[in-house]
Amino acid sequence: MNENLIDSINKYLIGYKFRKVSHERVPSNPPCDTIWVRRTWNTNRAVALIHLPENEIYLGNFCQKAKWKLLKKLWFFPVFYPLGLQLVIYGHSVLEKSSNISSYVDKIDNQVVVLQGVFIIDTKANKYRSARTWGQHVTGKLQDAISEGIKELYAYYEDA
Repeated sequence: MNENLIDSINKYLIGYKFRKVSHERVPSNPPCDTIWVRRTWNTNRAVALIHLPENEIYLGNFCQKAKWKLLKKLWFFPVFYPLGLQLVIYGHSVLEKSSNISSYVDKIDNQVVVLQGVFIIDTKANKYRSARTWGQHVTGKLQDAISEGIKELYAYYEDA
């Protein structure tokens, strides 16, 4: 578990009224360290910090599977508003697996769960990269907050 990263991201998410899910409700599949949620009268939002298993080679596929598993584990009922999900994934040498990161986020709102942002942190290189989907007026500030928390520990990776 990456306590420094949890504390750093938490510091920025608190300002957006996110709260950490109790430890008992954090799933082991996908292997989450922690999850933050915010439910309001018009939004369902979650941020999940996930340690990528070393044997996982298809990162985009992993992200898409993780969003559905998290929806079920978090007891979201997206009757009126879908769950807007941000994944923060970290691991050793994961930048090598994230060459087409913009394809990981959802381009279409399926009205159930939308993967709005993916943040990939490489603990070996001490760098991260991210991708965001549409709707930045609503989610952009939240994604900026996540980036700020990550930037306290890791440098942003820009493709050559």
